[in-house]
Amino acid sequence: MSKNVNAKQVNFDDLKKMVSDFQTIRLLNDETNMIGLQVQGRSILYNQLAEAYRIGLILLTRGNGTMFCHLMESNGMADQSKKYGNNNYTNAWNFVTHLLYGEWKEKNVSKTVFEVYERNRSAEKYSKIFRYLDDKKVAAENAADFILNFTHDELGNGLIGIERADTEANRKASDKKQMSEQAIAVGTNAKEADVFTFDAPTELADVKYGSCFFEVIDGKVVVFGTKKLEEAEFNELAAKRGRTITMEWNRKAKEADKLAKQSKSTFTKAVKLIKTDPELEALKKRLLGDKEWAQWLLDDKKESKKNAESTADYASRMKSLYNLFDNDCDEPAPKKLIALVKNVPASQEVADV
Repeated sequence: MSKNVNAKQVNFDDLKKMVSDFQTIRLLNDETNMIGLQVQGRSILYNQLAEAYRIGLILLTRGNGTMFCHLMESNGMADQSKKYGNNNYTNAWNFVTHLLYGEWKEKNVSKTVFEVYERNRSAEKYSKIFRYLDDKKVAAENAADFILNFTHDELGNGLIGIERADTEANRKASDKKQMSEQAIAVGTNAKEADVFTFDAPTELADVKYGSCFFEVIDGKVVVFGTKKLEEAEFNELAAKRGRTITMEWNRKAKEADKLAKQSKSTFTKAVKLIKTDPELEALKKRLLGDKEWAQWLLDDKKESKKNAESTADYASRMKSLYNLFDNDCDEPAPKKLIALVKNVPASQEVADV
């Protein structure tokens, strides 16, 4: 449906004659006049597009939809008519361009001759031109001058510039719509922790969307101000909630990423330290292969937390462990420090390594 309010409703016969005259008389005359006339030909084309745009505005005017569908069906566009009737399209001007820029051709199938209406593929780009004019609410009588004088530093001038401008504008609109749909999906996710489900009272049996506020009194939720909402209003609230949830997800993801980078840095230092210290490398192999020692470390950690007298010793050994892995890579880790982490006498550790 057109966004331009300057179009009008007409009767079916007048509309049918407009389309038919454009398909035959206008296109044929313009094609003849444009031959060998480059400058004049451009002007003729722009005026032709302005006329097609004028007819298209009428076809797409609210109230003319049924007639438009009938015209498409009579021109072999039954599938397009169904799509338009069901609002199943991204650019309604594709239907207009297909209808106006095409011709009947004879097709011979199994010795039977059929007449088929074929679109002009080279004219398909005009649907972008018409949509851009419509979005900018350009009046039909001003369309030719608008095309002629259109300039853009980055996208170009004339028809090419308008086509690119329409593509850019609708790409952003499509991205925005997709983001909105994603936000609504997040905002209506029933698995979120603050979503509760209970049977609807009879007063809300026929209500699909609504809003309310509540108070918890003696462990029970008391709901106030139940207000019925239209789907668009509900989606707006859902999208707002979805964006808030997504922002929180992104914040937590950044924090997790930061911690992951810090952990990776610490791990890299530890690996580098182990690889540059033969004694520590040997100790690492022993520790990885000693399940009893690993279990002892876990048990001792639990015991240290429970026993206040062991807390100082636990903290001391954890600090020693940190110092061990944070040791300067250019200097070997002291044997006493390694022994302290393992909690065995230094002399015994030296003897074992």
